[in-house]
Amino acid sequence: MENCIQETTLGQMQIRKTSPAGKEVCLSTHEICRLKQSRHPARITALSGSLWITLRGEAQDYILNPCESLVLRPQRLTLVEGLGEARFRITPLP
Repeated sequence: MENCIQETTLGQMQIRKTSPAGKEVCLSTHEICRLKQSRHPARITALSGSLWITLRGEAQDYILNPCESLVLRPQRLTLVEGLGEARFRITPLP
């Protein structure tokens, strides 16, 4: 997951390591983070603010509020947008 953050549009995203098992990402309002998953699943957890998540190949989008999480399937392009200031953590799963 070290290189899971592939690109960002609209603004300057802050990335902070929170533990060896995951990364914490801070997004500005309407900032978009494009995640490219590895061969393993991962969990995205909203820490503050709300996130709008779009997964390639799925008809529905997801909104995560603080303390809510979503498991991301392997090798799936994921877009995460901050609906206002938002912070989330990506944690690799076995």
